[in-house]
Amino acid sequence: MAAINEKELRNLKIPIPPPEIQKEIKNKVKEIQKMRRETNTLVREAVKCIEEMIEGEVKSH
Repeated sequence: MAAINEKELRNLKIPIPPPEIQKEIKNKVKEIQKMRRETNTLVREAVKCIEEMIEGEVKSH
């Protein structure tokens, strides 16, 4: 960025959490990713069920 010069950027202190906190973060991210995959699967299954119900009603009319 033009608003920050290189010297200022190099002198920035970036805090790094201790290893046990990093591990907790990693585990939470993995858990969230797993939950997102499961949620996506459930949504696809629900959409499929709804489509099948709609098709069944259209065929019965």
